[in-house]
Amino acid sequence: MILALAASLAACSKPRPHISDSLPNLSLGVAGFTQPRTVNELLAGIAYSEQHQLNENVLLELDTALQDTLLAQSQHSFKPLHDAYACQNSIKERGEKLSALDYWLAVGQCLDVDVLLVPQIIFWQERDGGDMGAQRPASITLDMYLVNINQERLISRYHFDETQESFIFNLLDIDKFVERSGKWLSARDLAAEGMRRGVKELGL
Repeated sequence: MILALAASLAACSKPRPHISDSLPNLSLGVAGFTQPRTVNELLAGIAYSEQHQLNENVLLELDTALQDTLLAQSQHSFKPLHDAYACQNSIKERGEKLSALDYWLAVGQCLDVDVLLVPQIIFWQERDGGDMGAQRPASITLDMYLVNINQERLISRYHFDETQESFIFNLLDIDKFVERSGKWLSARDLAAEGMRRGVKELGL
């Protein structure tokens, strides 16, 4: 009965439209994940100043997951992440006070690309529990931006804000429940899901 209801709801749902058309033949750079903690570090949205600072290893894991997602889904080639790391560190070492947009424009110019993909983790709450039961579900807020370096402007934003809920409390999410095999996801799993959707919706 549950599977039948899931199939019915899925059939009625419509795919979300792309935020932007597929990129033309432009060079693409991919920045490493950052965790903005002040308004000045944001390209859009709200910063959670009380959010605990994530371990650097978590950000590196997210970078790897995003790179793997792009390699699996995208038709576009992109500059390797270690080039982006070098540029991000180089811009920071200058010690200049830059707005978020100016900072990422400088990173894109350093990478010598037309468009820069900027991923950011805004909120991160790990699951308390296991795959089959959680006292506290995972919750994340993730943003992915496309910045046109030549035009010096933000051209697209993908926003993923997800707290896993039991289908018992939200029947509209039963398709997600089935897709996730009835398991409670970790924050990393939710982030990977958000990346897959973001790469698709940004037209990458």
